[in-house]
Amino acid sequence: MKRLISLSIAVILLLASLSAIADALPVDSASTLPTVGDVVEGFQVQAVRDVPLVGATAVLFEHQKTGAGLMYIANDDNNRIFDLTFLTRPTDNTGLPHVFEHSTLDGSEKYPSKTLFFNLSYQTYN
Repeated sequence: MKRLISLSIAVILLLASLSAIADALPVDSASTLPTVGDVVEGFQVQAVRDVPLVGATAVLFEHQKTGAGLMYIANDDNNRIFDLTFLTRPTDNTGLPHVFEHSTLDGSEKYPSKTLFFNLSYQTYN
């Protein structure tokens, strides 16, 4: 229960800080981005990496109080999105969740497609 509460607080804090960080970091020039060791809105810069494949610069942050990770991708795209992920460790190495995923998404009487997962990917943002 304590872990769930601390995770919830970290998520709320991360979402609240996300817009402030995005506003604090310019996207027009990589030279104005923070450098390793700088602190922006309680997040310390861990690494700054160029991503030439997509014409961007990635800035990796870590929240000083919670340890939450954040990646800011600076580019000239004005489409603002965010993704929230967290690690879910398996209880064992049997692969049961993976098997369950395939058996669930591999069709049924109502959805007979054998490629249901891929069909759904064209209809959602995921």
